[in-house]
Amino acid sequence: PVEIVLLLAAGGVAFTSHAGKAGTRVATASVGGHFLGLGIILSLIEDVLAFLIAPLALVMPLLILGVVALGLAAAFFALRAARRRRRRLAA
Repeated sequence: PVEIVLLLAAGGVAFTSHAGKAGTRVATASVGGHFLGLGIILSLIEDVLAFLIAPLALVMPLLILGVVALGLAAAFFALRAARRRRRRLAA
């Protein structure tokens, strides 16, 4: 029972990560980012962050949890600001 709960939680975290990356790619492509090379830049940033965070997650999991929480909060506020800007421009 505990293993199943942990498996479901880990699957949820993995899904959230992949859904966020996919959403970022779609948003970048929709604003013409593939012509500007933004997809390559985003991919490089993802690779560098994964390279830096993965070893730290093994040594200091609580620190990485905080870093991930800060990143999610920043993404939330950036998305909120983008939506407000889009609504303002549409009006």
